[in-house]
Amino acid sequence: MMSSSGQTELGQATSTKDMEKVKKLYKDKKKFAKMLTTFDQHGQTPMTNALKNNQEEMSPLHYAVHLGRDDLVNTLLKAGADLDIVGRDKKTPYELACESHKEIANRMLRYKELYEWLKEQGLQDYKEYFVKEQIFKDLLGDINEKILEKMGITTAGQKIRILKACAPFKSEVPIAIQPSPTISRKDVLDEDDLPSPHTPDIVGLRDSLIAMKHIGEINIINDNELEYTEKLGAGSSGKVYRGLYKGKEVAIKILKSMSEAKEVDEFKKEFQIMSAIRSKYVVNFYGAVLTPRLCMVMENCGRGSLYHVMNNEKYDIGWDSTFRFAIETARGIECLHKWNPQIVHRDLKSLNLLVNDKWEVKVCDFGLSRFNTGSNMETLTKMRGTFAYCAPEVYFGEQFSVKSDVYSIGMILWELVTRCINCRYERPFSEFKNLQHDFQIIIQTAKRGLRPTIPPACPANFAALINNCWDAKFENRPTCTDIVSALQTLETEYKSNKDLWEKAIKPLPIKPNGDDDD
Repeated sequence: MMSSSGQTELGQATSTKDMEKVKKLYKDKKKFAKMLTTFDQHGQTPMTNALKNNQEEMSPLHYAVHLGRDDLVNTLLKAGADLDIVGRDKKTPYELACESHKEIANRMLRYKELYEWLKEQGLQDYKEYFVKEQIFKDLLGDINEKILEKMGITTAGQKIRILKACAPFKSEVPIAIQPSPTISRKDVLDEDDLPSPHTPDIVGLRDSLIAMKHIGEINIINDNELEYTEKLGAGSSGKVYRGLYKGKEVAIKILKSMSEAKEVDEFKKEFQIMSAIRSKYVVNFYGAVLTPRLCMVMENCGRGSLYHVMNNEKYDIGWDSTFRFAIETARGIECLHKWNPQIVHRDLKSLNLLVNDKWEVKVCDFGLSRFNTGSNMETLTKMRGTFAYCAPEVYFGEQFSVKSDVYSIGMILWELVTRCINCRYERPFSEFKNLQHDFQIIIQTAKRGLRPTIPPACPANFAALINNCWDAKFENRPTCTDIVSALQTLETEYKSNKDLWEKAIKPLPIKPNGDDDD
């Protein structure tokens, strides 16, 4: 509700320093949270006034921390809220977060470290540019001239100054991370992920894992060896946390309740694949925790999935990056296909390719993967995976083969080329507005031969490779070794004719609001 002056109730209270009114509004925490970031007719939020009047009471950032609202904290930090405001309890918002909300404290720490670095370098005037693009200290090594221009920093002198300050981060080598004694598990883990006194033991699971075929070293990790530091996300199979294991930063996947035999069997199959495979192109598997909950402990890839990298428009993904991502993807799947016994991934997509801080691509998520052996024949005829990446023969009930994975590689190559040429991510088949669901896509691809539209500017030989990968007949598709060789040949062509290839890059116009397909 707006007052006659055009301010919100909370905005008026903060502008007049009526803290009794603020406290009264605070009692309805849901309504208060909404008002906290509501703009009045002057384009102001209560934060604007509170920042001016912070000497006497608490800032909106204090209130957001008290509410435990990570989303509000993030909104306020992006808007430029001061982390060093001291409230009536003589504490800053960051100090409050350290006491009660460790995830919020971790987020604030990233801002604090950035601000301190900018101050040390005399670059405080550029704070809003870095905050707007969410570029923190861990990304400073990726700053280049093109990124600065996208940030709105265009003057030559400004760019030289910032690039010089960022230069030391380009050569930094990560060191073993030391555990933080201030963060306890209950501060990071969701309540349903904490150990329960009623958690049942999984009878015989350890013995059955040790008895599995095709794997070498078995590593069962004691839960006490792990430290959980931050929740990264959640999916259909469980939640993923960032953590520490023996001084190394890892990703810890806590699996959902293993109450049924089928779920335990699926876990065992994924454990078997991940324990067997070792390659620089496959995410490293450290081991599994069996009690008090089932966890998979893996290498943490700080940049997230290739899908998310392609979706981030601040990243300049030109031909060099496109070839690197494509070749490393093909090498990762080539490693699976050449393993003895052979492994098929069965759910290959850009979301299941991770990118680490060195921009290296790693194949991950082996929940549907299987050894291509006689014992798995029935399983390999079932339609699994994401339908937009799924080969036609799988729809028709034929056996999933290495050539079915190659079809999926074709889709990923299309994503990469399209992102490179158009300078923005496009989802496979997004140009066909009548296809709203995955099952519609698999029917059209299998029965009508529909494929995503390759950009007209795509070099002919690259387009031919994509078409070969997603050929309707699996026997016509290349092997992963063929794909690697073809990509290397294309990369050589590109390096010999860079000007010609660069002309193919034609950024699409920015989509109007509400017309985003992604």
